[in-house]
Amino acid sequence: MSNNNQPARWLALNALDAVIRGQGSLDANLAKMAPESLAPAERSLARMIASITARHWFHLDAILVGLMPKPLREKDQIVRTLLLTGLAQLAHSRQAQYAVVTETVALSKRLKRPWARGLINGVLRNYLRETARWSMHKPDDVAKYNHPRWLIDAIRDAWPERAEQVFAANNQRAAMVLRVNRRQGTRDEYLGKLDAANLKATAGAGPDAVVLAEPTSVGRLPGFMNGAASVQDTSAQWAAGLMQVRDGDRVLDACAAPGGKTGHLLETADIDCLAIDSAESRLGRVHENLERLGFTARVECRDASAPLDGTFDRILVDAPCSGTGVIRRHPDIRLAREPEDIAANAALSLRILQNLWGNLAPGGRLVYVTCSVLPIENDAVVAAFIAQTPDATPGDCDIPGGLPQPHGTQILPGPADVDGFYYAVLLKSPEISEQRP
Repeated sequence: MSNNNQPARWLALNALDAVIRGQGSLDANLAKMAPESLAPAERSLARMIASITARHWFHLDAILVGLMPKPLREKDQIVRTLLLTGLAQLAHSRQAQYAVVTETVALSKRLKRPWARGLINGVLRNYLRETARWSMHKPDDVAKYNHPRWLIDAIRDAWPERAEQVFAANNQRAAMVLRVNRRQGTRDEYLGKLDAANLKATAGAGPDAVVLAEPTSVGRLPGFMNGAASVQDTSAQWAAGLMQVRDGDRVLDACAAPGGKTGHLLETADIDCLAIDSAESRLGRVHENLERLGFTARVECRDASAPLDGTFDRILVDAPCSGTGVIRRHPDIRLAREPEDIAANAALSLRILQNLWGNLAPGGRLVYVTCSVLPIENDAVVAAFIAQTPDATPGDCDIPGGLPQPHGTQILPGPADVDGFYYAVLLKSPEISEQRP
């Protein structure tokens, strides 16, 4: 048969292989590695293959162990990844089984490992002979919960009564959620426009949130290109309300890329906004979002942990974290993160808070947010900061459906179909600040 989908499958394989080797996220690799000539349909196929493989990696890997005559050598791990992409397509896609086997085997030629051809063909065909048996094959917790062992232990330690909920949610595809731009109309009005466009949707938990019954292309969303709505999970939408921005406020959005929260702040009030991020490559998305929404802000490539000039009435710290609350949207996170990353993120986040606190005006308000479910990156960071900062006190941080913590609120992924986020509000005392020399 003709291997018309070979470029897409090759892209998916190499993007995943780069993730496994610690070389960037799946989204970044897919964008960077895709040839300009690759058609949109092929790009979508590559994303689908890579995403379902990452989403089901640990369960599929347990199946592969049972199907393999002997383990692969370390230098041949890309063959393992190719086998897993084949198993993922057979188990979790609607593609014709014969096409999946044939094209996966054909890819082995490009790996310059002639011996792999027979192995791949045999493994995939053996799987198909006993699909029902292998689909139920979950020999241990890693396969059962489809998470790395260290993350299973960390989530169980943090949320013993809700761990099963978190694991299950992380293994599901997330809903497509929109944020309605209140400057262009009410949520009810936008729901009416969606209904007229034959797009089923319901109001979400947040005041501006709309949940689509089925994901769709943004080109089908009424007024999207003119800023009527943005794609943003409900959990991320609480940031703007907690900031309590007012017209005329000087606002710093630290770690701003890709700019979703920046746009929401500008939809909320007429503010003087500075958006910074340490990665120049990510700032393009901030500019794109602001242009689509019709807003202006100063956008600069700056390290939030380094000295910064200026004083601000409000500061949003979207802190660097593991992303363990958004695994359902970015399944490669479970492959890319390591235990040592967590402590490093927490230390960096604390430095950012220490650095930017001096830029917060007396009586000002700082909102600390992560998309993590691990307390070491969340409440522990805020607790350490408050302990060493006399003029910092926790403010009200009530979020519907959130779990109150000593210094903030944790949202866990689960039945409410929301991402996992942590929020804390820090208030700067005008009295102590004004007494400083």
